[in-house]
Amino acid sequence: MAFIGVDLHTNSFTICRLRDDGTEGFETFALSASALQAFCLSLDANDDIAVEATGNTAWFCDEIRPCVGRVVVVNPRQFQVIRKSVNKTDKNDAQALAFFLSKDMLPETRLKSTAESELSSLVATRDVFVKQRTMLLNKIHAMFVRRGTKLKKEGLASEKRMRELDVSQFTALEQVELNALRKQALGLTETLGELDKAIEAAGADLPDHEGISSIKRGSGRARQRCCWRESAISMTSQAPTSWRPMSASCQRSASPTKPTTEGVSPSAATS
Repeated sequence: MAFIGVDLHTNSFTICRLRDDGTEGFETFALSASALQAFCLSLDANDDIAVEATGNTAWFCDEIRPCVGRVVVVNPRQFQVIRKSVNKTDKNDAQALAFFLSKDMLPETRLKSTAESELSSLVATRDVFVKQRTMLLNKIHAMFVRRGTKLKKEGLASEKRMRELDVSQFTALEQVELNALRKQALGLTETLGELDKAIEAAGADLPDHEGISSIKRGSGRARQRCCWRESAISMTSQAPTSWRPMSASCQRSASPTKPTTEGVSPSAATS
């Protein structure tokens, strides 16, 4: 049996293999199909692997999980040994993961399922569009204020009122700008409507949908989307997978976690 720490990057990964007799071995692989196959052939069914949660961790774990006994995905925010290391190298990071894995002192995080990851990405994209539309509406509002006309910002959110805006008081060049801003804002409004329908449909297939859908505060559907964002995007510590809305922020219930090992070096942990 071996405890293997993996420092994963977008094009390669470095491993530290800590064996039962205390010896260590280091190796770097390219992140390719052939290299992953060679890595898997070097593994035993009772090996344990630790890797930090990052953008391609879920894919990496799916590739190697059949080859080992256990895969531990580490929460990088709680594992301070690597983040605050003064001698940060790929080998040192992999070595720290392997060492604390052997001591069962790594803070685990729950990987999202494929459905949760897809919903998380879609909700994040929706947030980008919402912010872009807000910037456009603020610009339109500022142009009217500059002309001495006070508009209600909430009125600009109405598609009908947006289309009926009277821009005759502006110069020809300002009208070009306003029409461009309005066109983009209306296009984003239409896109957001399509995303909202897709988010609600996808969310209905996830656990605890009924609990989130029953929330009456706020603006109904918008409130539900807020809750889905909390549950779909958050990377959370290892715990029961059900989501339980709490108060207005719909946070997950607290769960026990492993020690953070903040400020602890491998040599100090053995003493």
